[in-house]
Amino acid sequence: MLSPTWKSTFGRKATWEEADVTTVATSVLNELPADIKALVSEGNFKSDTIIGIKDEVGWNVCEKDIRNNYVILKPFVQWSPASVPSAFFAADVLIKLNSLLHNKLFACREEFVVPRATKEGGKIKKLIGALRALYRHARLGKCHEITSLKSYLLPSPTRSRNRQAAESAEE
Repeated sequence: MLSPTWKSTFGRKATWEEADVTTVATSVLNELPADIKALVSEGNFKSDTIIGIKDEVGWNVCEKDIRNNYVILKPFVQWSPASVPSAFFAADVLIKLNSLLHNKLFACREEFVVPRATKEGGKIKKLIGALRALYRHARLGKCHEITSLKSYLLPSPTRSRNRQAAESAEE
């Protein structure tokens, strides 16, 4: 249900609507395994992080990080196949997901939900950026999850225009 008072974490500059956020959040919820949904709905999910990255300090991501976050990344990649979504969009999705899970996703007081969602949104952006870099290198991945995520991606319109301009200049 759309809220008349909904505001993006990015403010008025947001190019997305609440309907976009709700669509992706609902898709993430549908992708979550039943045992994870049960863990969260019972209030037993007490982790400080939602997006697992091995290098929590520098956020240097590897293929294993992408694979481990497959169920969360898939709806984002499907929604934005030609570009990396904003960290603020990802934060909005996580806040909506928290709402769909009856505010049990983030194990913190309400005033800390937005900062935590924004941090986790940054990780999502970083992971999808790394996935797009892998996509540019090769269309197939080393595992099923990465190949599946790559299958949703499209070439970046910006990079395609840049490549076409460079090819035209060479002629």
